Amino acid sequence: MIIIVLVWLATCIVGNFATIFDSSNLLLKMMSRLEILERKSEKYDGLLQENELLKKLISELSTKVHNLEERKGFKDKEEIHNFEKLSSKVNASQSSKGSVGNENLMQIMPMTEAKQSDGTKDNVMLVSHINKRIVNPSPDQIAFYAYMSTNTQANLPTYHILRFDVVVVNRGEGYHEEDGVFTVPRSGVYVFAWTIAIPTSGWVSVEIVVDGRVVGSSYAHGSDDWDFSTGIVVVQATSNDHVFIRMHQNGSGVINSEPRGRSSFSGWLLF
Repeated sequence: MIIIVLVWLATCIVGNFATIFDSSNLLLKMMSRLEILERKSEKYDGLLQENELLKKLISELSTKVHNLEERKGFKDKEEIHNFEKLSSKVNASQSSKGSVGNENLMQIMPMTEAKQSDGTKDNVMLVSHINKRIVNPSPDQIAFYAYMSTNTQANLPTYHILRFDVVVVNRGEGYHEEDGVFTVPRSGVYVFAWTIAIPTSGWVSVEIVVDGRVVGSSYAHGSDDWDFSTGIVVVQATSNDHVFIRMHQNGSGVINSEPRGRSSFSGWLLF
């Protein structure tokens, strides 16, 4: 009888241990799932914060775009008004000096419209281009001289147009320091000259372009000290041709321009 009681007690104890073990495993599983849910909740909270930040950025960008559109609209009206004033001057010039002013205007307009990459004809860009490029009809004296105010960036790429931003002389108003391009005011024979300064261990090859044609070039290599390269050409140029100096190849080092030596560009009407 005692043996039976002992067996029964042992069975109960073993059963309780099994129940406790199963409960422990279930508790571990629940804790693991709870941790997973907490991580997902934290991730969700982070996404909500990012979403709110994106909404704030979009709102700020929308405000900036709206302000820019308003400013652009005001600027467009102002430039169109300037264009109308310019047209009146051209018409007045045509009445007193023939059709030179109108011819210049018609030569510039197709070129400007062709530059539109999206196929549209942006009147504002056209006005800006005309205001920038139109010159006084047939000036009697044409000459310019400009130089770089400081050194360029290093290793300029091929076909990069050099900008000589300090203008000393600009008779005829043909040279534009903002982009380094000289627009021929009157057809004739012109002389163009340029000087490029290179520091030690640098080299550069540049070329002069007249109406899309390369008509001259020069090369400088500063092996032991600074080196200077000067070029000069005599060319026949037509009214409204564009003339500029550009990189022939990728350079090595900077183009120097400082009080010790200046890089410069000049030109004048010969006859």
